[in-house]
Amino acid sequence: MSAGEEKGERNTGVNRTLILAHGQNWQERYFNLRKMLEVLNLEQVDFCLAADLKLLNLLLGLSNHGGTHACLYCTGTLKNATEAGQTRTFATILQQHQAYLDAVKEDHKTAQSQFHNCVRSCLYPITNPEATILSAIPPPQLHIFIGAVNKLFNLVKMLMVHYGRFEEFDKWCSTNSITRRGYDTNQLDGNNCRAFMKSVDKLKTAKLKGKDEPPEAENLLPPSPSCLLILDTLQALQSVVKGTMSHVLASSYKQDIGRYAELRAQLPPLVKSECGSGVTYSWKEHILIVHLESWLDDHQIGLASVSEQASESVHHFHEVRSWSHYKVPEGHSKFMQRVTASVVKFSSLNTGFTT
Repeated sequence: MSAGEEKGERNTGVNRTLILAHGQNWQERYFNLRKMLEVLNLEQVDFCLAADLKLLNLLLGLSNHGGTHACLYCTGTLKNATEAGQTRTFATILQQHQAYLDAVKEDHKTAQSQFHNCVRSCLYPITNPEATILSAIPPPQLHIFIGAVNKLFNLVKMLMVHYGRFEEFDKWCSTNSITRRGYDTNQLDGNNCRAFMKSVDKLKTAKLKGKDEPPEAENLLPPSPSCLLILDTLQALQSVVKGTMSHVLASSYKQDIGRYAELRAQLPPLVKSECGSGVTYSWKEHILIVHLESWLDDHQIGLASVSEQASESVHHFHEVRSWSHYKVPEGHSKFMQRVTASVVKFSSLNTGFTT
C-alpha cells in the first residue's frame, strides 16, 4: 500500500477488497456484531478497523449518537463541541461500563450520561487496555467528510428557504449534477458532496434566473453575510479534505484544520442574528475539529490509507460485478449457494484470479 500505486489498484481500494462473510438482511445491531466477532478471532491478527460511526460505537459498547457523551474518542459533549473531553482508553470504557452495571442494579433509571454512555460490554479485541481509542481506531474519513459537507449544504438550503429562493437553488443543484439521494434524501452522498464542494465558485456567481442572464442580473445567492461565510467555510473544508483525506498528508494540515474550525465557529451567531435559527455541531464535525489533527500528528499519513470508503463501495460493486449474474429470489432453493458463488467470484476478481 502506497500513494504511488496505480489508481484503482491500491490495496486499500474496492478493487482489492475481499469479502470474508456475507450476512443476508443483517442489521447493524450489537447482538449481530457480537455474533460475527465471535467467529472472526480478530485478536489473532493485526488489523486496522475502518467503519462508520454507528458501528464503531456499537463495537465499543457506547450508546448511539443521541447520547450526551457519544464521541468514541473522548467524553466531550456537543454543547462544547470544539473542545475535547477526557480522552477515552479501553480501560476507562471498561471501568465506566462496570460502574454503570453496578449503578443500574441499584436504580434501573440511572442516566447513561453519568457513566459517559458506556452502556454495553466492549466488543473490540483489546490487547492493551491503556491504549487510547484514537490510537487504535482512525477517524472514519468518508463519514466525517460527508457529515461536515452536509451540515454546510443544509445551512445553504435553510437560508435559501428563508429568502424565498429554494426552488431556484434546487434547479441550480440539478443543473450542476448535485443530487440528494439514498436512504436519506435530505443528505448528499459522497460523490454529491464532492460535486457541491467543487461548485462553490459557480454558486457565488450563479444568477437568479439562470446561467444565460447578463452579468448585471441578480445573483442566486441572497444578499446574506451568512451565505458568504458558509461558502468560505466550505472552501476551507475543501482544503482540509485535500490536505488530510487523500493518501499524502499536506504540510499545511494544521493550518487548514484551524482555518476551517475558525470559520465554522463564526456561523452560529451570524446565522442566528440573520434568520433566527440555531446552528449546532454534529459529532462528525467534533471529530474533524478536535481529534483529526492529533491522529495525523501521530501517523503522518492521509486518512485515505485507512478509509472505510472501499468497504462502503463493496455493497454497490458486488451487486454490479457479481451478484447481478447469480441473483435469485431469497426463497429460492439455491439462494445461499448462489450467494456463496457470487462472493467467491467477486473476491477472485479482486485477487486477479477467476473461477
